[in-house]
Amino acid sequence: MRILVADDNRDAGESLGVLLNLCDHEVRVVGNGRQALEEAARFAPHAIVLDLEMPELDGFEAARLLRERLQDHVPRVALIAVTGWDGLEARRLTEECGFDLHLAKPVEFRELRLALESLVPDPDAAPEPTAPAARRVGGPPAGG
Repeated sequence: MRILVADDNRDAGESLGVLLNLCDHEVRVVGNGRQALEEAARFAPHAIVLDLEMPELDGFEAARLLRERLQDHVPRVALIAVTGWDGLEARRLTEECGFDLHLAKPVEFRELRLALESLVPDPDAAPEPTAPAARRVGGPPAGG
């Protein structure tokens, strides 16, 4: 499964990327919503994990734009909000922006892994990415 992670906390994003890689997923990590939009166009992810509070373009607006740009994408790209914000209002906002799931930090990795498996049952059905890219957009590969 191809998974794009967007989190302005570099350590959090890279750590999640390493864990997902260990589960045999192909992962790209970016630091903000604008980079997520750019990388999603190149990488053709099955799922995108977005932090909500990021500079340049927050997760809410990134999700709206991703849904708009990927509306004809088959299968539908899974959007997962990962945030310190919890509660009914935060969950209502993430749903309105097009997220499939809202996970409050700290996220249990097992919960995220199971959610990915249920939201993306057949990752082989999605198109291949259009161009290769570095593991972390705008920075060195994880662990390098």
